[in-house]
Amino acid sequence: NVDHILMPRFNGASWPHWNLVDFQPASHRFDAVYGLENFRGKVTFVALLAAWCGYCRSQALQLERMRQELIEAGHEVQFAIINKIDAADPNYQRAMIYILNDDGEITYDDADEPIHRCRFPLFQDTDEVNAWDLHHGAKDDMYIYNQSGKLATYLPHGGEVNTRLSSEEGYDNVKQAIVAALAEE
Repeated sequence: NVDHILMPRFNGASWPHWNLVDFQPASHRFDAVYGLENFRGKVTFVALLAAWCGYCRSQALQLERMRQELIEAGHEVQFAIINKIDAADPNYQRAMIYILNDDGEITYDDADEPIHRCRFPLFQDTDEVNAWDLHHGAKDDMYIYNQSGKLATYLPHGGEVNTRLSSEEGYDNVKQAIVAALAEE
């Protein structure tokens, strides 16, 4: 019998049920309150990140690159970040949403559109919901759920598998884990 407290980290565990605000303006459900149930039928990647952390913001940028590569390869994968409770400050959120210049201003492309760090849902965790605790996770942990909403892979930060997306090995490890979840039926 598996300890129920650790259950969310074991393969086959159901994703936790929570509803949070999506603060990503580029997301199709911007400003809506919803949860992982809305992604049923799709492989879903969830990262626990903190918008005040430069490493986390770089991870988000790499996740967007990976998301685009998977789309181009014909794979439908839902990506989501749950922002840490203590990173709810609008300035931190802004830094997670957009690429900022050295003066902290939003950068723009040639078409005068703001350059987004990522375009997938960014959920703001709250004391009332505490989605991080529901996942039994810590900063920089990653979860990959299969189409049925069951955990396919748990990738803890600092675990046996390199998940540093700025490294070729870490990027490949995470991408391969997602592709493996796509193969599950």
